[in-house]
Amino acid sequence: MTTYELFEAADKCKIQWKCGLYVLALCYDNAFAESFFHTLKVELVHRRKFKTRKEAMSAIFEFIEVWYNRERLHSSLGYRTPMEYEQAAFAA
Repeated sequence: MTTYELFEAADKCKIQWKCGLYVLALCYDNAFAESFFHTLKVELVHRRKFKTRKEAMSAIFEFIEVWYNRERLHSSLGYRTPMEYEQAAFAA
């Protein structure tokens, strides 16, 4: 899916973007991704040595799906987990 197709699909679903994704080279668009990868590296990758690529992929999957999305509180989400934030958004 291209970025253009993503924006068209979002518009059809009446999803409003809260960051400046329509503006090319806006530095804040990438800030959330850089923050996430920094957290991933500091809290998981740099603390362990993985024997295999499969072991690393499994640990990263567990970090994201179990800890980061379900347990870690995010200040940008009002100190809620992404899952709690998403559930509240769909309930509204």
